Amino acid sequence: MIKYLKILATIGAIYSTTITATAQESDNAADYMSEVTRKAFELDDETWSYLKAVTRGKRASKVEDKRSVLVKAIKTAELSTARSKDYKGSSQFRDAIVNYLSLRYTVLKEDYDEILDMEEIAEQSYDGMEAYLLAKEKAGVKLDSAFQIMSKAQKNFAKQYDITLTDSRDKMTVQIRSAAETLNYYNDVYLIFFKSYKQEAYVLDAIERSDVGAIEQNNNTLKSFSEKGLTELKSMKSYKGDATLVAEAKKMIAFYQLESENEFSSISDFFLKKDKFEKMNKKMEDLSKKERTQDIISKFNTVVNEYNLASESFNSANQDAYNKRVKALNAWNKKVDYFISNHSK
Repeated sequence: MIKYLKILATIGAIYSTTITATAQESDNAADYMSEVTRKAFELDDETWSYLKAVTRGKRASKVEDKRSVLVKAIKTAELSTARSKDYKGSSQFRDAIVNYLSLRYTVLKEDYDEILDMEEIAEQSYDGMEAYLLAKEKAGVKLDSAFQIMSKAQKNFAKQYDITLTDSRDKMTVQIRSAAETLNYYNDVYLIFFKSYKQEAYVLDAIERSDVGAIEQNNNTLKSFSEKGLTELKSMKSYKGDATLVAEAKKMIAFYQLESENEFSSISDFFLKKDKFEKMNKKMEDLSKKERTQDIISKFNTVVNEYNLASESFNSANQDAYNKRVKALNAWNKKVDYFISNHSK
């Protein structure tokens, strides 16, 4: 079974500031700003803990406890901040922080409730996976948008009261930004890969059901998907000079292409021989010994031999394809782990 990452495609940055001021009024405004934003920014550790878990390939459902704790903490911070006093008769800055926390809560609670539901069916189809990743990307965009609005309100307040803000995007913030960029790129490569991966599963299912029509139909689609996938990957640029993920995806899809052109294309012949054998065998069973002429027996033996040879070839090809598939998927999963870890530091 392939391992695939459940990821945040875009992540609202965690923003921490150093506030300095000289005049008395600025001192008071700076203290007010620090107090109003304190509870919003003290959730950095919890947020990064959750994001690290998600970006390291864990299913969102497996780290649900982390999300539940984070969501409750954000709601508490929102309610607490909403009780803060106005500053010089204006609640504009406080309301901006409250709105930021409110939207952050809504995304992590409501949007991710839906995302968790989608997670259960995402791997069942390409459309399901695409919708799932798109939902996560939209959630990330919402978080980032909320952050940008809050950041603008903070800067406007600082400018109004002559407060100096030093944007201290610490290591944690850099890591989150790096993870977001890395996972955006990974998403694009993964969806190209997943399309052929899922289509191969449909072919294997048809083989399991001995459905010749479905085998041929799904295999033709696999040929098309693999050819298109390789073309799309050829046009993809490397990520910060690292082309290893795309290279591994090419190997994986090239495997599907060869499998489609060779192993799967010859499988229909096996099932036709199997069907011929079963019909001939049924006919032989229905004939009495006297009715089994030498000519009929000779034809039956020919069919049996053809079926045995086809069966032997089919089993050997299946085992060989299975071994190659496992090897290829293991290499893909290792490359994904390395790529995400290397670029999300």
